[in-house]
Amino acid sequence: MTAERAELHPRKGLEIDQERMGTELFWKNAKFLLQVRDRMNNPEASEDDLKGMIIENLRNYCGLPSCEEDGSDPKKDYETYEACIAASTKELASYAEAMLVGDIAQRTGLTNELTGVMDPAELTDILVTTDDQRVRFEARRALHLGALFFEFEKRYGTEREILKTLQAIEIYLDAMILTPGKEIDAILYHKIKDEPSGRIIPSSIRIPAFGGGQNRRKPGENKVMLTFREALSDDSAKRPIHVVEKERVKSRFSALLKAIRSKRPIGSLKDVIALACYVDNAETELEDFVALLDTHFTSDPQDRDKHRLFGGEEEHENGHSAKEFSMEKLIVEWDTQMLLDNRIAVDMALSHFFGTKRNQDAFWQRAEEMAGKKIPIELQVGTLRDLVDNSLSGGDANHAIYKARQAGDVFEGDARNVLEMLFPQDLYGINFRSQVIYEALKQKQLAGLGLNKDILERFIED
Repeated sequence: MTAERAELHPRKGLEIDQERMGTELFWKNAKFLLQVRDRMNNPEASEDDLKGMIIENLRNYCGLPSCEEDGSDPKKDYETYEACIAASTKELASYAEAMLVGDIAQRTGLTNELTGVMDPAELTDILVTTDDQRVRFEARRALHLGALFFEFEKRYGTEREILKTLQAIEIYLDAMILTPGKEIDAILYHKIKDEPSGRIIPSSIRIPAFGGGQNRRKPGENKVMLTFREALSDDSAKRPIHVVEKERVKSRFSALLKAIRSKRPIGSLKDVIALACYVDNAETELEDFVALLDTHFTSDPQDRDKHRLFGGEEEHENGHSAKEFSMEKLIVEWDTQMLLDNRIAVDMALSHFFGTKRNQDAFWQRAEEMAGKKIPIELQVGTLRDLVDNSLSGGDANHAIYKARQAGDVFEGDARNVLEMLFPQDLYGINFRSQVIYEALKQKQLAGLGLNKDILERFIED
């Protein structure tokens, strides 16, 4: 292997060569690669030193503090990285199976030489020593995707930790904004209005528990049972606000794909963890609830999208979302110090979440351990009509239709390059720009969305 071939560039954002993704991972020159190879082939070399060297280079690549700076154990980090390589490899195979059809999916499988190989040092050694271009690429890809998973976990936490973060935010909302422990179960009746053109017509919704009227289904209506929380407006009127909470966590692989598409570090994504709140009365409650959030959270105006009822006409980052899907969005920095600063109020709310003092003590212990670590959270605020339309309508605000648009456009522009970067044509023999393959993959994605025939035809004819 020549020095020229291994001479790689320092990270600038996430500039991935579209033909050979991950070429910049760890290395600025051949020296590191050759050191790994030499240590792998030297029986007297220290295994711990080798692992430490790999982890320090990985942390430097991810923009993370060194192990010494944040008190991490390189051995544990190495085990985490190996697990991340295994997880990303498995999820890549699942993604290929879900996206691609039959023979095409089979052609993306790992070469025999790399099947079951997840050890970072072994993958690096293969990368240096093999003459097989596909094996070299798959080793580099495994190291790169594993690095993105590793960075995701270090920035946002494990899946279990992320769920605990969401729970902590909900407890904070319960303590500072909502009426602690007060839940209202109510039936929402709705009629969906569709037009073949896809233009959205607001759904007809009513909640007898709040607005009076007949508490039974009328002809043509559907009904949904929802659990509402209550808040009071932050003014002298103290108007009641009825809120439905929905949490959403972007998976590691979804975040990975977004990072690749946008050529941005995975740690720069601000919508990995989101909490959506839907209010009953669009005329007053939407504005009142946003005002409450502004009182208790700090957000950057540049990272804020306005609801369409407030004149929001934002350009959607992913290019697929319908204009009708226009939630109020605030990017806030979550820090468990906010819990510690309001301990008396939070203690009153805790009893509604944890029945034992032991669990409450564990909650506070984690809050103290995590204090000072800032995590970006996307808070979304919409109306119940948004909730119904996003889930059930035949208009373009429907999330399933958004997925159909995304499936239909997945091979356009940068999005198309995701598959080309994951499975380069000269190595896998798949031309993702072929119209025949494009139509086959598009039809597969649409078939799995459960949309009715009229709606499907809009995309098939596009």
